Amino acid sequence: LNLANNEIYSEGVEYLIGTLNENQTLEDINLEGNHCDSHVLGEIDFLLNKRGGSLSEASDESAKLEATIRSLTANDPNLVELRLDGIDLVHSPDAEQVIEALSNNTFVTTLSFDNTDMDDTLVAALSLALEDNHTVTHLSLRDNQITNEGCEYLLGTLDSNTTIAYLDLSGNFIDEDLMNKIDAVVSQRQSQVGSLSLLLQRVKSNDPTLTELVLDNRPDVIDSYEFEAILEAVAHNSIVAKLSLCNTGFDDSLAAALSLALVDNTSITHILLSDNEITNDGCEYILGTLDSNTSVACIDLDGNLIDGHLMDEIDAINSSRTAKSKREERNVDLSKPPMHEVPEESGTELAKREAIMAIMRDTSIPWTEKNKQIIEIQQKYFVPKGGNEEPAQPQAANGIAEDNIAKIIDRVMENDRKLVKIELDGQDLNRQDEAALFDALAQNSCVASLSLVNCRIANDGAGELCDALRENSTLTHINLEDNQITSNAAQDLISVLKADNDTVQYLELSDNQVRSGLLSQMNKILEKRRPGYVEPMVAATASYSYAQTAPVAASPTVSHDVESRSSNRNSGSRSSKSGKSKSRRRGDRHKSKTNR
Repeated sequence: LNLANNEIYSEGVEYLIGTLNENQTLEDINLEGNHCDSHVLGEIDFLLNKRGGSLSEASDESAKLEATIRSLTANDPNLVELRLDGIDLVHSPDAEQVIEALSNNTFVTTLSFDNTDMDDTLVAALSLALEDNHTVTHLSLRDNQITNEGCEYLLGTLDSNTTIAYLDLSGNFIDEDLMNKIDAVVSQRQSQVGSLSLLLQRVKSNDPTLTELVLDNRPDVIDSYEFEAILEAVAHNSIVAKLSLCNTGFDDSLAAALSLALVDNTSITHILLSDNEITNDGCEYILGTLDSNTSVACIDLDGNLIDGHLMDEIDAINSSRTAKSKREERNVDLSKPPMHEVPEESGTELAKREAIMAIMRDTSIPWTEKNKQIIEIQQKYFVPKGGNEEPAQPQAANGIAEDNIAKIIDRVMENDRKLVKIELDGQDLNRQDEAALFDALAQNSCVASLSLVNCRIANDGAGELCDALRENSTLTHINLEDNQITSNAAQDLISVLKADNDTVQYLELSDNQVRSGLLSQMNKILEKRRPGYVEPMVAATASYSYAQTAPVAASPTVSHDVESRSSNRNSGSRSSKSGKSKSRRRGDRHKSKTNR
């Protein structure tokens, strides 16, 4: 079986190993040029050798090292343990490349180079690589040619690298006092890792005494496997009410991980993340979670790299939820136990939740990609508010049959003067119809009102609408309620309204997956364009005079519904990211980030 030079990773080799247990005819497999971990190649080689065959890549040490270099360089998420025991690294031309590739790898946690004849020169190279590596926690260098000089290199590395908690140098030529120094450093770190392991078990087991999870001023713990596992375990914990991770170096990737965990958590009410490395991106993740998680009443992000307008959103959420919590406390009947009516989940909701959890558990997917995939799942399983689980079937909408949609598009393209209002509410428009309609509207000069409520329009359609609005100068009323548009597309629409279109007066996006802050921002832009609008600073008498004299424009009938709806309603989650400013604040003060 020849599978050379493909995109096979260690997971694929695991499938082959399972096949070999059932298939007894295969004698030789060539996996050269793939991204496979050496230990799985060794396992498949062992199985083939028992039946007289061989694994072409595993039969040669040089080929093993070449495969290892590729996996390390590609940052293969399946390669978490690298074991090259018994390979002569001193005389191998590939040894230095293996060590160099380790410096930028972010998945390998265990290194084992036992009985490889490693000497002080290679240890010096390894020490330099480990100064940049922050994921390796276990390092075994037993039975090699390392002397006191090599041990000194490693001690120097331990001063700057705080993630290595296990280092085995037994069987080398090192003085006892240096070995004691190594043991003293790693023993202290093992006790810290042990405490994290215990904390992880308490979170997983729903320890009823663990109501506060406080790891303030512990930058040494956030790079550990246990810490990431703790964040994942928080998703299913129902006891912890306070989470405090101040001054830990908490960054955007961890903010994304915490946001995903908070999707399912309903017990945490207070989150303290002050004085960390969170930027606008991380704040966007957290704000997106707060759209769906209503149990968090207070979140502290002071002292991070977040713009003022996003901090204002956080402050507004904190204020509204704190006030609500106080009202609930005053109204609670302490004589009766709390009762919560949990609605039964539909089949679509269950499928959506299972799909999201599958992505959350997949450690091979980067957090930014997880967030993107979760948004796609939410769109895939979208059910309109109060609607049926099944996708909307083509039907008559406001007297317009499905087979007439093409005729409407034709009328738009022909600039039919009698067609000033389009209502296709409830129509399950296909992508071809969406694209054709929006493309036709770009050059149309008659249609003033467009209503596409509950038409399953997603971000692609919203993007085509953006293109149309850059050219169109007659549309004044647009209603896109109950669709699948996210914050990302809403931000694009706002940009178009600011820079390219000054005629739209109403654009409804409520009951989409757009956060309330963007809906409010859009409404502030559009309200200034509506007839009768008066700037807040104008005196009341002037306002009255203007209202009496200003001509009132004729509006399509749909405008009454559009105007009466609140633009602050929204549902779903957030995917947009905005702003890269590095300003920070605590309260009303701004400060610069200092290097730690």
